[in-house]
Amino acid sequence: MLKKSLILSMLMSTLPLLLFSAGCGKTTTKGGAQRGQASSPTKADKFSVAFSAVLSPNGDSVTGPASSSTPDPETATDGAVEKPPSRGAIVGVVKWNGPLPALDPVFVSKDAHVCAEHGRQERPSERLIASPSNGGIRNSVVYLSGKFEDGKPLSELEYPDTLNQRTCSYEPRVFVMPVGARLTMTSEDEVGHNVHMSGAVDLNIAVSKGGRSSRRLEQAGLVKIGCDIHPWMTGYIHVVRHPYYAVTAADGQFELSDVPAGTHQIRLWHEAWWTEDGKLAEPLVVTESVTVRAGQTTRVVFEFSDPAQTRMAGSASPNSRSKQVR
Repeated sequence: MLKKSLILSMLMSTLPLLLFSAGCGKTTTKGGAQRGQASSPTKADKFSVAFSAVLSPNGDSVTGPASSSTPDPETATDGAVEKPPSRGAIVGVVKWNGPLPALDPVFVSKDAHVCAEHGRQERPSERLIASPSNGGIRNSVVYLSGKFEDGKPLSELEYPDTLNQRTCSYEPRVFVMPVGARLTMTSEDEVGHNVHMSGAVDLNIAVSKGGRSSRRLEQAGLVKIGCDIHPWMTGYIHVVRHPYYAVTAADGQFELSDVPAGTHQIRLWHEAWWTEDGKLAEPLVVTESVTVRAGQTTRVVFEFSDPAQTRMAGSASPNSRSKQVR
């Protein structure tokens, strides 16, 4: 009886730990992305994202100040000894693996002679654009989460300072600007537009062909832009406080340079291309961890795919984790 009581007591003390560990297998992030299996199998899968991060296999050095090597004190001129590098770099790609989802065309309800090819009543959606050569996804924003007081100055962020309107689209559609910078708005179209900003910035500015208007963006955060005259026109501005942001190019490539060495949270942002309850879904955000070594390059990959194809392919590689969004 004493032995049975001891076993029962051990089981009861272990049960809370088992229940705790069972609840730690799934982490939800903004935009609906999550690790592990979703608890609601009734909703159709939208996509999955696999992430990998590895130190460059050939030991690539970082260009610029972070790649400075420490000279031999005996050969240094004037007795000056450079400090060893304290920063590295992150380079990578955001891409789609497999067939892209079929997006509904955009209905052109007004000014089709300007806003659609050959005056048609519809035009392709711009919410998800992938390169036919490598599957690279453009207009994704990849950035590091944090304040980075010891990082490079915000003034080193490269950004466009002009938002143009051409064929009833915003150019660029997605971009990054430092807080406090001035944005100029122009238009090449023969029809009138307005730039209606909401979110971190609340502005509504009319711009006609050849017109120019500028405003300073004083508040950091995500800004959605739209045209009340042509409701399909959509764009996003990320107004930021540090320079570790990059927008993917047409081939999905991006680079974050002069990153302080250490482990950081890296995030992928992309606008939604599907609807929920009849409305455009909120942008997705996927969060991962990445380690940067001084003077070296870390290569990362965010790879979108169809969840059904992912399940058929079996488990992911040891260095890859899959996030399913539902």
